[in-house]
Order: sequence, then structure tokens, then C-alpha cells
Amino acid sequence: MPPPPRALIIGAGVAGSTLAFWLAQANMHATIIERSHHSFRSGQGIDVEGPAREVARRMGVEEEILARTTGEQGFAILDDSGKMLASVEGIVTRSVEILRGDLVDVLVGAAGGLENVEIRFGVSIKEIRQDDGGVVATFSDGREERFDFVIGADGSRSKTRQLVFDKEENEMALRPIGVYCSFFQIPRQQEDWPYGRVQHAVGNRSVVVRPAHANTSAAYASLATESQALYEAFQTGDRQVQKRAIGELFGDVGGIAPRVMKQMMNSKDFYFERLAQVKLSSWSRGRVALVGDAAYSPTPLTGAGTNLALVGAYVLAGEMSKSPEDPAAAFKAYEDRLKEFVEKSQTIALGGRAPQLFNPATAWGIWVLRTLFRFIAWTGLWKLFNIAEPQAFELPEYPAFVSS
Repeated sequence: MPPPPRALIIGAGVAGSTLAFWLAQANMHATIIERSHHSFRSGQGIDVEGPAREVARRMGVEEEILARTTGEQGFAILDDSGKMLASVEGIVTRSVEILRGDLVDVLVGAAGGLENVEIRFGVSIKEIRQDDGGVVATFSDGREERFDFVIGADGSRSKTRQLVFDKEENEMALRPIGVYCSFFQIPRQQEDWPYGRVQHAVGNRSVVVRPAHANTSAAYASLATESQALYEAFQTGDRQVQKRAIGELFGDVGGIAPRVMKQMMNSKDFYFERLAQVKLSSWSRGRVALVGDAAYSPTPLTGAGTNLALVGAYVLAGEMSKSPEDPAAAFKAYEDRLKEFVEKSQTIALGGRAPQLFNPATAWGIWVLRTLFRFIAWTGLWKLFNIAEPQAFELPEYPAFVSS
């Protein structure tokens, strides 16, 4: 009896760990490598709804996810002094709101508990060589191994994509949307719960604090316009340089900003990104394919990243289970099934202008936004809004999963 097909998955995030779980259900062997030395436990708040929640349910992890939700009940807007002006339920907050790191922890646990899944932390990919029969991967620890498939699940700035796709394709894949955003956790204060809170400042700036854990809150500082200073800080890759650049940018903002900026400087999980969508004409080359943000990042502004990662991994594993001997056919079927869903999920509201309209440049614009928000809260019109509602997608049934 031939050995089971072997797949290398690069990245132990939402997409990578979900893919490993489902490949294992289809009696394949999955090896995950993750450059971090442990599962990333923080990150932004995300929701698991619609088809993503159904994938979690089929994995048997829905109850564990529900047990780790942040408890956020709604969203509030603040004035310049940090005083709450109005609050609403829904709109941004969904019923299953969880920190990305907590979701990854659940999914890694589900995949890692399976006999034919191996997870190696502290290992990255250095080289990928393909031939007709498989793929040879060279790792950062010097080892070389042969696999039947390689799947890049390593984020929007995917190293896998850089190694396999040509230079021009990689340069064209990233589509910046003119937003810089930092994510980090800060010590929780009483007023941080039960509502997420946003405070705007002129110049397309905003600071957000949301419930996270019993002793911590999730904080965000963002700029919804291009900035040479932040671009240069981003390019350095140096977290301390990036923290100082953000601190200077928000140095004149009052309210909750001074507390957030002070605690940002001491944060251990700081992450800074120039938000960009990923758009490719194809998500595979030979025996190597991409999934999640590496193939079709929608950016956090759409609220669709988790949906795409979970659904994409499920469908990719399902199609691979149907054609393990023909990766080209499996990858094409994966793309054909998901392409329309991905395109709709990548849509940024209001013709792509939502980031700037929800982060006004002027004091007048901020006044209009606050007035509109207060009106919606007072009249109850917020009940009609579902800007975070996930795109619908009918999950296929795969015989390899049903029988396992």
C-alpha cells in the first residue's frame, strides 16, 4: 500500500492549521512549519460567522471558540476628551468575536492533536524546487525534505509566493489601500468593557480600544491616508522605530490616545502593517498553491479575512482529497469554486472609500460622522446595518471528510 500523500504547509495561522486538519481527515500527512517559536497569541479582534462558523462546527471546535470570545457587546464613539457620545450593538461587533491569536490557538490545537499532523515552530522556508514527481523544500535549519505538495499559508507578504511566483507577479500582487494600522494589547481598565470604543482625530487618524481578555484590552492606532514617515518606519521592519513613528503621529491627540500610546511603547505583541489586498490571476504554480491571505488577502477592513481563510482551507483540502495524484486539477477546482466568493469578499464598502470616510481628515468631517453615529444610535437605525455580515457561501460536502 503506497504511503499517504505528504503536504508541507508554510504558516501555522488560521488558514494553515485549518488546512492541516482537513488534509489529515482525508488521510494525508501534513507538516506545518511556522517561523515564530510559538503560536501567535494576540492580534486583532475578528469574527467567526457565516460559512467560517460552519467550518469550525464541522471541525468540532465551535464550542471552544465560543468559550474564548471577547465578550464585546457593541461599539461606541468618543469625543475629543474620550467621553462616550453614543453606543450601538451589532454593526461592527458580531456574536462570535475572538482575538485572532486565540482562534489560531484553538485551530492549532485541533490540527496538532491528529496523528498525521506535525507542527514545527521556529522553522522557515528557504528554497522550493519542483519536478514532475514532487517538491523539495529547504528549511532554515538546513534540512531538505521531499513532499507531494507545498501550500503557502504565510500571510499577505508570503515568502512562498516570493519563491515560486515571478518578480513581476509578486510586485503586482500587493495592492495597498492607503491605510496604516498597528495592533497591540494593553492592560485593561474598567471602561474598556463591554463596548469597543473609537476616537477620531483630524488627519484621518483614529484610536480604538476593544475588550480582549480578563486583564487585557486590544488597541489599534490607524492612519487612513499615505504618510512618508509611516511608510519609512514600516520599511525598516524595526518595531521600536515603528512605535516611535506612531507615537509622534498621535502626540497631539487627547482623550484615550495618551494612555494607548504610552502602553504601546511597552507592548510585547506590537504589530504594524501597511494594509494591502492580494490579487493574483492564479493561486498556484505547479505543485505549490496559496491559501488565505497569501492568495487573496481582503485586509481587516472588510471583516472577511477569517471567513476566506477557513473556507479557503476547507475547499482546498477537499479538492486535494479528490485529486491527490493530479495537483493541477485539484488547484484549478479550488480556484474555480472560490473565485467569485473571494472577489465579493474583497469588496471595500462605499466604492473603496470607507477607510477615509470613517476616518475623516477634518474637524468638520469628524463632527458629521459623530452626529450621524449619534442619530443612528438614538433612532435605533443601527439595527438595519450589517456591514460586518459575511458573504454567503454553500460549503460543499467532500466524501473524504464525511467518511473520516
